[in-house]
Amino acid sequence: MQQTIMHRQIVTVKNYNELCVRVAEETHAISQAAFAQYGRFTMALSGGSTPKGIHAAMVDKKFEWENIHFFLGDERWVPIDNNRSNAKMIDETLIQPGHIPADHFHPVETNTESPDSSAELYEKELSHFFNVKRPQFPQFDLILLGLGDDGHTASLFPGTIALNETKRWVVSNTAAGIPEPRVSFTYPMINNARNVFFIVSGKGKAAMMKKIFEENADVPAAKVNPANGTMKWFVDADAAGELHK
Repeated sequence: MQQTIMHRQIVTVKNYNELCVRVAEETHAISQAAFAQYGRFTMALSGGSTPKGIHAAMVDKKFEWENIHFFLGDERWVPIDNNRSNAKMIDETLIQPGHIPADHFHPVETNTESPDSSAELYEKELSHFFNVKRPQFPQFDLILLGLGDDGHTASLFPGTIALNETKRWVVSNTAAGIPEPRVSFTYPMINNARNVFFIVSGKGKAAMMKKIFEENADVPAAKVNPANGTMKWFVDADAAGELHK
């Protein structure tokens, strides 16, 4: 079911498996359109556990990997072989199973002297790949985002300084209760995308979904609003459980 709530498009499906297949199908359609118009497809991936099933569905769909480049919307500042590394998860669930060329995956370099250094290096990587320099912003064909129980998305946490960044593409960020520093896309970077997909699954997200869609909560995820792009929320029945039908 697709509907519009609070000016946001929400696609509700029965369960997590159906969610993964639906996202993979819509991602495939966007990739085909991008190939036709730009000759390639660029996608920023999300971390956490929810995307794992999406990656499996994408591998089953057999995308044209040779024309796709993957990036990260955020990363934990940990070694790449650490089990909390988003890059490690993506490599194990998408890059290796899909036999995707290694140079088509662009992880955040975390073997640096500081999270700030990692953010700066990633900006340089993006600048080189997209051939864009500030004050302009690179434009992704698609950015995938998740939703935290506190309303954060990427590594844009409530009450943190990164929420106020207007010029940088990538910044480091820390928050109380978060075990390690993060490196994250900024709002201007996310909001310059051609497409943004929020992926939300599980009963644990139902309360925050209600706050965003029915109470107009002032949380980081609610501030994502692509200026000239399309945004969709893909939500399973559990996560949508507290929304009015």
